Amino acid sequence: MVLVTNYREITPNSGRTFVYGGSPMSLNGIFEAVCIIGVFPIIVWLSASGITTDNTSRRICRFLGDISFPLYMVHYPLMYAFYMWLIKTELNG
Repeated sequence: MVLVTNYREITPNSGRTFVYGGSPMSLNGIFEAVCIIGVFPIIVWLSASGITTDNTSRRICRFLGDISFPLYMVHYPLMYAFYMWLIKTELNG
């Protein structure tokens, strides 16, 4: 999530916003598409093709697998709480 503070409306009451970055073209969409189409599948493929041979690495992998979904579920509320705190301290400090 990107915290955008510099934006302006494209047309009044359109509901769309334009993020002004100083250049006429933003590369955010291209970067996100490359990550989704290329980088993430490679990471998943590398992760799924690994084999654990000893009990220590098997326990570590099982632990990380067990906590991955709960962390996924709580990371957005934590991010929003952090951003709200950051905005309040930035505005008041």
